[in-house]
Amino acid sequence: MAFERKTFTCLVDVSVDDDLSAAVALGEYQPLCLASPATLEANTERLLFHVSLDGTTYNILKDKDGTIYAVTVAATNTNKATNLDPAVFAGWRYVKIGTYQSDESTAVSQTADRTLYIGAGKVVW
Repeated sequence: MAFERKTFTCLVDVSVDDDLSAAVALGEYQPLCLASPATLEANTERLLFHVSLDGTTYNILKDKDGTIYAVTVAATNTNKATNLDPAVFAGWRYVKIGTYQSDESTAVSQTADRTLYIGAGKVVW
């Protein structure tokens, strides 16, 4: 797997009183990294990815073994940056980010507008 030099950063907004971001159109790019603000709700510990092929029907992203693909963000960690596995996102054209409690069963609404950042690039397989 190699990466082309073409990369871009997407702003991903989660509105106040919401637990799911607006959609990001990835096109032929895959998410490579994620940065979230230190101001995420204190009980938000997991970020889950909702993916779509058509921009209309979304499902929670799972890896090839059927395990939910999620990112842990500790409430006490002020630098919430992580690398993502682009292979898990291969083929998906749209993504939304959901904020959840650590058990991944309960969505957590934000008390203010939040902006997360996805660094995306073109992966050559």
